[in-house]
Order: sequence, then C-alpha cells, then structure tokens
Amino acid sequence: MILYHGSNIEIDEILLSKGRHGKGNQIIEKDMTATDRQFMIECLCEDIVPMIMEEYHLTDKDAFDRLYKSMTFSKIEDPQTGLYYQSPVYVFDMLKEEFA
Repeated sequence: MILYHGSNIEIDEILLSKGRHGKGNQIIEKDMTATDRQFMIECLCEDIVPMIMEEYHLTDKDAFDRLYKSMTFSKIEDPQTGLYYQSPVYVFDMLKEEFA
C-alpha cells in the first residue's frame, strides 16, 4: 500500500495500539525510519502552506514562518503524537484554532 499520494513509501504492516494513557488508538509503523517520517512531514507542510497563504493572505515565506513557529508544528514533529499521519485539512483546522 502506498502511504501518501505521489510517494514511494510503502507500508507492509501497521500496528494499532492503545495510546500512552490507554485511550484511543495510536498508529505505530514498526519499519518507519526518521527519513520516512521527515518526508511525510515535508509533504504535509507542502499541502498546508498554500492553505495558510489563502486563509491569511500571506506570502509563502510568511506562511512557512507562521507554520514552523506554531505549537502545532511542534506536535507534527513529535513522533509520539502521530500528527504527521493526519490529513492536511485536519492539521490546518488545528492551526486555525491556534492562530485564533
């Protein structure tokens, strides 16, 4: 199965386990490398930046700055959150709440 449209990352096995506090499911990819995760983060950001630009009438540089300085981006980079697995629209909604 291809993980992300246009990528060449393939998933052989996904394990679902309880989150840190035993609530909800947390996706764990046992063969995911740091490079794979970084690629997913970059793809996610590539999709989110145009949304930020349109919503807030920013240049691409300003949109990247706003994203990279956000608490949401810190969560995207944290492998424990699994936020880098989420859809760009979902993450953008989180950003809008943070920016409000």
